Amino acid sequence: MASFAVEEEERENVGFIKDDYKNYLQSKRMIEMKMGDTGGVLEYLQRKQDEDPNFSYVIPVDIDDLVTNIFCSNTRIKIDYGHFGNVVCFDTTYKKNKEVRPFALFAGVNHHKQTTIFGAALLYDETTETFKWLFQSFAKAMPREEPMTILTDDDPAMAKALASSWPKTYHRLCVWHMYQNATKHLSYVFDEYKSFAKDFSRCLYDYNEVDDFINA
Repeated sequence: MASFAVEEEERENVGFIKDDYKNYLQSKRMIEMKMGDTGGVLEYLQRKQDEDPNFSYVIPVDIDDLVTNIFCSNTRIKIDYGHFGNVVCFDTTYKKNKEVRPFALFAGVNHHKQTTIFGAALLYDETTETFKWLFQSFAKAMPREEPMTILTDDDPAMAKALASSWPKTYHRLCVWHMYQNATKHLSYVFDEYKSFAKDFSRCLYDYNEVDDFINA
């Protein structure tokens, strides 16, 4: 087992994966990356580290020395998180790589109401143990404590990992995911009542006060 990490103030090899996660990694064979792919990824990350002393990356491997997950962040990300990281949106819906491995993104909003990135990871799967590893890796890399509030979808494995890793963080569901769930489970209502989509959207997005929401 091995993991490689770079702290904000210094570079050092850190083996911080919990025993339960080690056992988890040993319990099954991870998706194998080609040697050329693995070498290319490591070369890229090491090059970024040389360019940016505060660049951090963590790569756990399984018992066969195969890469499982990858998490990274840089100086700009850490500075932005220090200023704007009270509320974080966490999303794993980006699955663009050919192995369909989840691409996880930590994002927020800056003082110009622009989207800002707080960290990114390529994951093996979306299990509780994988999310625990990611949240612990994220917290270790950042210059401040975990966020006050995190917005996610309604994934139960993610919720369990958050409750365990960041017990002080308020976990809330993302409004966009709530709307998508509504269109999925209430499709017959959307189809039958043409104005329902507009009215429902207004209730979710346009009203911040309780009284305004109720009266809508």
